[in-house]
Amino acid sequence: MYRSRLYQEVIYGHFRDFMEVSGAFQALMRERGWAKGAVWTPTVGRGNLLVWEAEYPDLASFQREGDALYADKDVMDLVRQMGPHIVQGSAYSELWEQAPSSA
Repeated sequence: MYRSRLYQEVIYGHFRDFMEVSGAFQALMRERGWAKGAVWTPTVGRGNLLVWEAEYPDLASFQREGDALYADKDVMDLVRQMGPHIVQGSAYSELWEQAPSSA
C-alpha cells in the first residue's frame, strides 16, 4: 500500500476560492475512476496549510494514475486554476509505503 501526500499553503484570503476549484478537481478524479483523495487541514498549527492525501494499492497504480493525470487536459486546467491561490514554493510531496509486518 502506498500513500501520496501533497502539501500546499494557500494564500490568505484565497482559501474559499481554492476549495471551490479543489472540489471540482476531486469530482473529476472520481469521474475518471482515480484514487479517491481527501484534503486535510490542521486543527491547530500552521494556518492555511492543506494536505492532499490518496492511497494506492501498489507503486504501478500510483505511476499509472500520475501519468494519466498529467496527460488529461481537463485535470491540468483545474491544476492551473489552483495555482494562483498557492504560496509559490510552498508545495512539496511525499510518497509513503506501508511498513512490512514482522514475522
